[in-house]
Amino acid sequence: MKRSHAEVAKMTRHASLSRRADDPDALPAGTAPAVPLTDIRPSLGIRAALWVSAFASLATLAWVLWFCRFGLDFADEGFYLVWISAPYRYAISATQFGFVYHPLHLLLQGNIAALRQANVLLTFGLAWWAASSCLNEIFGHASMARWMRLIVAAALATVALMFLRLWLPTPSYNWLAFQGMLLALSGMLLAQRTASARSIAGWALIGLAGTLVFLAKPTSAAVLGVCVLAYVGLAGKLNWRMLAIAVLTAALCCAIAAFAIDGSLTGFLTRLRRGSAQAFELGAGYSFTTLLRIDVFQLDAMSRQAIAWGVMFIGGAAYLLSSRLAIVRGLGLVLILAALVYEAIVVLGIPEKPTEFGEFQHLMLLAVPMASVLLALVLPGSTLRGLSRRHWALALVLAVLPHAFAFGTNNNYWWLGGLVALFWVLAALVLLSPAASYRGVVGLLLPLAMGAQLIVVTQVHSGMQGPYYQPQPLQKDDYRVDFGARGGVLWLAPTHGKYATDAIGAARTAGFVAGTPMIDLSGHSPGLLYAIGAENTGQAWIIGKYPGYAGAEVVAASILDRVDCAELARAWLLVEPGGPVSLPTRLLSRFGAHADSDYELAGSFETAPIVGGFTPVKTQQFMRPRRSPEEARAACEAVRR
Repeated sequence: MKRSHAEVAKMTRHASLSRRADDPDALPAGTAPAVPLTDIRPSLGIRAALWVSAFASLATLAWVLWFCRFGLDFADEGFYLVWISAPYRYAISATQFGFVYHPLHLLLQGNIAALRQANVLLTFGLAWWAASSCLNEIFGHASMARWMRLIVAAALATVALMFLRLWLPTPSYNWLAFQGMLLALSGMLLAQRTASARSIAGWALIGLAGTLVFLAKPTSAAVLGVCVLAYVGLAGKLNWRMLAIAVLTAALCCAIAAFAIDGSLTGFLTRLRRGSAQAFELGAGYSFTTLLRIDVFQLDAMSRQAIAWGVMFIGGAAYLLSSRLAIVRGLGLVLILAALVYEAIVVLGIPEKPTEFGEFQHLMLLAVPMASVLLALVLPGSTLRGLSRRHWALALVLAVLPHAFAFGTNNNYWWLGGLVALFWVLAALVLLSPAASYRGVVGLLLPLAMGAQLIVVTQVHSGMQGPYYQPQPLQKDDYRVDFGARGGVLWLAPTHGKYATDAIGAARTAGFVAGTPMIDLSGHSPGLLYAIGAENTGQAWIIGKYPGYAGAEVVAASILDRVDCAELARAWLLVEPGGPVSLPTRLLSRFGAHADSDYELAGSFETAPIVGGFTPVKTQQFMRPRRSPEEARAACEAVRR
C-alpha cells in the first residue's frame, strides 16, 4: 500500500523517537530521519541492483588483486621494500612505516605480490568499515537493512582504490597514513559523550589511529588531531574524560612504538629529530614556510566536460532509482546497467588506451559530491536546515581529511588529496540526509556509490596502463622474475625483467654473497640492491641529485659518516658513470677509500628505459673492495680520528 508524504514523515518521527529511546548513543531529535518501509523491503529491481553492485565491487577488488603480481618500480617501490624488510638497520628516518609493516612482511615471508594484496585488502576493509559507519550515522539504523548497507558501503569502499592511480601498490607511508585516517573516522563515529563499551572502544581507536598516522606522516597526524577535536566539539561529543582515553591510548601506543623501534624514548626522539633535519637539508621544498600554503588545480576542457556528464548521469540515475514509481525506477536501473557494462569493458582491458584528461584527472571523482549537492537542492523535502550540528560536524571533518592527509608533502595538496577523495564522497552524502524521508535511500545511494566506483575503475585502469616509472601496460608484462626469498615471483616488462636478471646474474658471477652491504651511488636504484640481496648501507635509499634536491650530496655524506667502519670496510659499490642523478665517488674519501685504488670492477650491466624515471639507458657497475676488511676499517678509523 502506497503512503503519502505526510504518512511517511509521521513514520519517520515515530522511528526516530523509538531509536532514541532504545539507543543511548542515538542522534538528537530531528537528526536521523528514518526511511520508508519500501527500503526495508525493496522492489525486485532494487534488490537486483544491489546484488549487481555487490558483484561489481567483488570483481573490482579481484581485478586489482590479480594485477598486484605485475610490475615493479625500482626507485620508490624499491625504497618501500628495503625499508619494510629491514627497518632496524637504519637509525634515522622521518617516517616509520617500515616498522609497522615489517611483521606483515615476515608473516608473508617477503612475498612482494602477497604483501601488496594484503595492503589492498586491509585498505578496502578499513574503508568498508568507515563507509558503513558513515551510512549508519547519516541515515540511521532504520534506514535500510544491514545487508543493503553493507553492499552500498562495499561499493563506496572501492573508491579507496583510487590510491592506485599511479600503480604503487606496495605499502608505504602514504598508505599507512590513509589507513590510519580511515581507522580514525570509524573511531570518531563510535565515540560518544557517554561511557559505554562501544564509546570507549571508539575513543581508544582514535588514539591508535593517531599513532599510526604519526608513524607514517607526523605532519598529517598534527592536522588529524585538530580535526578530531573540532569534530567532537562541534558534534557535542566532547567529554574530557572520554578524550583522555584517546590521548592516553595514543601516548601508550607511541611509547610502545618508541621502545620497540629504538629501545627508549630518547633514542626515538633523536631518530625523529635527525630525520626531520635531513629532510630539510635535502631541500625539495621541505620547509616550515612551504607547509602552510594554498595550492590550486586546473582541469582541462575534457575533464570539465567529463565532470559535467558525470554529474548529470550519476545524479539523474540517483533521482530516478529513488523514485516511488516503478516505471521511473526502471529508467534508473537502465542507467545502472549501462554503467556496469562500461565498467566491465574497462576491467576486461578492452580499451587499449587509458582515460587521460590531464594531471588532475582523478579529481573527476568530484562529480559524485557535485551530484549529491545538486540532489540535496532539488529533491522534495530536502533542506540543509534539517541537518543537525552533528551532521554538519561530520561533513566538515570529512571535507578536511584529504587536505590533512596531503599536509606536509611537496606535491600539490589537491593532487595528493584527490587520491583519498573517498572522504569527499562521504562528506557530500551527509547533505542527502533530510531527503531520506521522501525518497528510497538505497535507490538514492546506490547510483552515487556505483558512479564513484566507475570513475575509480577508469583511473586505476589508467594507472595500470601507464604504471609509475614503467615502460608498458601491466597486462603486457610477460617477463617472469624470481626474486627468491627476497620477494617471490613477479611479472615485469621485458626491459625491466632483463635489467633485474642481468644484475642478479652479474652479482652471482662476481661472487656476491646475499647479506653483504652495498653503497648505492647511482642515486635511484634501491630496488636493485633489494633484488640481489644486498644490505643497503647507510639508509634504505641514499637519494641522488634529482632536480630540486640541492642538498643530496651533503645528505649522502652525513649518512655515510654515521655508518660503522666495520660495515663500510666490507661494503661493495653500485655506481652509474654519467648517470642522471649519480652521487660522486669522492664521497668515499669520508671513510678513507678511493674508487680507483681501493675497488675493482666486479660486473656491469645496462639499465632499462624509464628505470627510476630516466629514459636514457646507462651502464651500472658492481665494484668490490680490493683491501682486506681489516685494512679498510683501519683507514676509515684513521680518517674519522
